[in-house]
Amino acid sequence: MSEEHKKQIFDYIFESENVPEHIMEEFSEWLIEHEGDQETEYLMQKKWEEHSKTAFNSTDLAGLKKIRKTIKTRTRSNAIVRTLCAALVAAIAFGTGWIISSTTQSPVKETTLATADHSIGEFILPDGTKVYLNGNSRLTYPEVFADDSREVRLSGECFFEVRKDKGRPFKVMMNELEIEVLGTSFGAVNNEKKGLEEIILKSGSVKVMGEAFEEDITLKPNQILTYSSYEGKATVKATDAAESYKWYEEYLTFDNSRFSDILQNISKRYNIEVKTMTSTSMMDKRMSLTITSENLQAAMELITMLLPIRYEIIGNTLIIRDKYPNNN
Repeated sequence: MSEEHKKQIFDYIFESENVPEHIMEEFSEWLIEHEGDQETEYLMQKKWEEHSKTAFNSTDLAGLKKIRKTIKTRTRSNAIVRTLCAALVAAIAFGTGWIISSTTQSPVKETTLATADHSIGEFILPDGTKVYLNGNSRLTYPEVFADDSREVRLSGECFFEVRKDKGRPFKVMMNELEIEVLGTSFGAVNNEKKGLEEIILKSGSVKVMGEAFEEDITLKPNQILTYSSYEGKATVKATDAAESYKWYEEYLTFDNSRFSDILQNISKRYNIEVKTMTSTSMMDKRMSLTITSENLQAAMELITMLLPIRYEIIGNTLIIRDKYPNNN
C-alpha cells in the first residue's frame, strides 16, 4: 500500500464526521497488523500534531474521558509514547505495537481495548476496576455499566483488580465460561485457538459458571481452574498465584522462586510457547532475580548465569535444555 493511499485512509477516518462502525473496526485491526511500520507511525504523528493545534469539542472530550480516565502503557523498549485523539478512536502508538480503544455507537455504546503482540496495556474501567491486558488480547465493555451488574467480554489474557461493589457483581464473559465476582484480584485466559480457558485467583473469591458444569465452581485464593472445550471438562489445582502469575508487573522480581514458576511468567510476559526438555530436579531449582525491560534473549542470558541450562528460540517457541544432560 502506497503512502498516499495510507494518507487517504487516515484523512477519511479522522476527518469524516460519521464513519461506519465496521470501518472503524477494520481500521483498528489494520493498525495492529501494521505495528512498527515507519510510514504508519509517521502518519499517526502527523495527525496528532494536526489535532493538537485545535481544541476538541465537548462531546469528544467527554467521550474520551469515559473511554479511559487513566491509561498507562508499558513496552519492552524506551520508545516515545504518542497519543492520538478523535471522537471515535483513542489510540496510543509506540515502538512495539498499538494499543487501541474504539467505541461503537449502537445499540449499546461499547469500548474495546486491544493490545498488539508483546505489549501490555494498563487501564482503568469506568467503575474503577484496574485491568492489565496482555499482548494480542481484547476486552470489551459498555460505556456505562448497568445498574445491577458490570459485564465485560474477554478474548486473550487479562489480570483484573476489581473495585468492590456489592450491588453490582463484576462478570467476565468468555467463550464457554462466565466469571462472577464482587471485589477481588484474578487472572483470566480465553485462548480460542487452543480451546482453553483459565482462571487463577490471587485474592477474594470467584464463581465460575459454564454449560458443561453440573454446578457452579467457587475458587479460593491460590487455585487455578483450567477448562478444555475439546475435552469438555474442567480441573481445579492448587498453585502459588503470587509467584506463578506476575507477568503484568512492571518489574518481574523473583525471590527464591522455582524455575518452573519463572518460566511460566516469561511465557506470558513475552507471549511465547515454552518447551522444557530438562530434568524434574532442574525445574524445581530456585533462584532470585529481577527482569526489568530486557528482551527475551537478555532475560534468558541472565538465567543461564544462574542455572546450568541451554536455551534456543525457534520462531515463537522457547526451548529449554539441561546444559549437562547426563547430570540430574
